[in-house]
Amino acid sequence: MNQLDLGGHTTIFRNGKCSITLSSSCSLAGKSINGIYIIVPVTTLLSSTTENRKRRKRDSPPPIEPTIESKIESSRAPITAKSKSTQKSLTISQSRLWHWRQAHTNPTAIKSLVKGYTNDDSMCTVCIQAKDKQRFIKVPVKRTTKPFELVHLDMCGPFSTLTFGDNRYYIRFIDDYMRYTSVRLLQDMHAETCTSADRSFQARVDSLGYEIKRSLCDIGLGEYDNMTFRYVLVARRTTYESCPPYAHHINGVAKCMIWTVT
Repeated sequence: MNQLDLGGHTTIFRNGKCSITLSSSCSLAGKSINGIYIIVPVTTLLSSTTENRKRRKRDSPPPIEPTIESKIESSRAPITAKSKSTQKSLTISQSRLWHWRQAHTNPTAIKSLVKGYTNDDSMCTVCIQAKDKQRFIKVPVKRTTKPFELVHLDMCGPFSTLTFGDNRYYIRFIDDYMRYTSVRLLQDMHAETCTSADRSFQARVDSLGYEIKRSLCDIGLGEYDNMTFRYVLVARRTTYESCPPYAHHINGVAKCMIWTVT
């Protein structure tokens, strides 16, 4: 009744009946049923209420334009359920591309990061190679039983200060059995110079009454890996063994000898 009165309507209650005048051409009538006034028909009242709402909107001040901050906040609003349901899934090629971009992460983790990710259960070659376990084939080293059976060759230099014989390099011959070490000074690293030093050491071993069976070297610069040196070893029935640098068991002994001689 208060809303109708504020809207400019007239309401009259008399003898269990009520009369509501909405305008000059429209009026409503009702009656009291169990202490409650029922207005008939209801549709007319709803239509009149709609007209009142339209009139209030026309009389109300214009809405305030949204500011830039409010637009930014609205753009940060979470995605509604409707937009989630209409989001399309990625194709297989797009999903594989995201798999590579995410550094071959587990598909379950990528689904939580990339919306619409599709897992085709295909085997990725990079993932297989990354998870493949390398098998190490360890070959036992045959231990020496007599002197000069295995000799390790190692070179050091060049040095800024020359010796009295104008030498910049020196080479060490280390016996695996006794740790016997022989040093030869060299002027350069040419194949002929290194082969000459080896022949001098061979003559020293022959004078002691021994024979070199195996020759081990981790130098890959060509001073020992050449045809001249190979022919000398074949003539003496010595086996040449090459190995990666810092990988053999005598390397620690050789480095200690280098520190001492230097």
